[in-house]
This record gives sequence, structure tokens and C-alpha cells, in this order.
Amino acid sequence: MAVYEVYSWIVSKGKEEKNEKIMEEFAEFIKRNPDLFKELKSYRYFKGRYGKPSGTNNRFCIIEFDSLDSIEKMWKRANEDERLIKIDKEWLNNIEINTFEIHMWEDMNRRSWIE
Repeated sequence: MAVYEVYSWIVSKGKEEKNEKIMEEFAEFIKRNPDLFKELKSYRYFKGRYGKPSGTNNRFCIIEFDSLDSIEKMWKRANEDERLIKIDKEWLNNIEINTFEIHMWEDMNRRSWIE
């Protein structure tokens, strides 16, 4: 069974380019620091195309883990890293903070998935 940590937010108007740069920096940070993110199974980043609440300014980040324990272990370690804290603070300055949400998803009927 996999567990997915799903982040969603709306990028502030006029800050789309900066948001994309920060998200690219975050992905590169993950790649350059595999020991810091060893519990992470996959990382995906999406842009909304249409729909509520914001259409194309809506963003989603989906991070896959093996278990809830692995999420806790990784973020406890990663959130102590000053470089990641800096990236996070910079990112927060480019989003509509009241739109930020975190959800936990657990896979269901995986044997029925079509991939």
C-alpha cells in the first residue's frame, strides 16, 4: 500500500514564473540529496488547466511514500535542513497562502489500476 501526500495551492498573480523556478529548485534539491529524501518513492508536480478554484494558477504536488511512518521520518529529517527551509520560505512568498492545502491519500484497489 502506498500513501500519497498531496499539496495544492494557487500561485499569486504575476508570480507564476518565480513559482516554477522554485519548484524546479525543489525537485533538483531532492535529486541532489537522496539521503535526506530516502523514504520518498516518487514526486510529481502538476499545473491546473481548468476548473475550480483557479484554473491555470492552481498547482498540485504529489509525493508517494510506503507508509505514514516514512512520511514522518523523512519530513522530520528534511525540515531541519536550512537549505530546504530557505526554499520553503521563498515558495511561500509566491502563493496565495489561504489556498494552501495538504491531503493524505491512500491507494485503493491497486490491483485494478490501469497503468
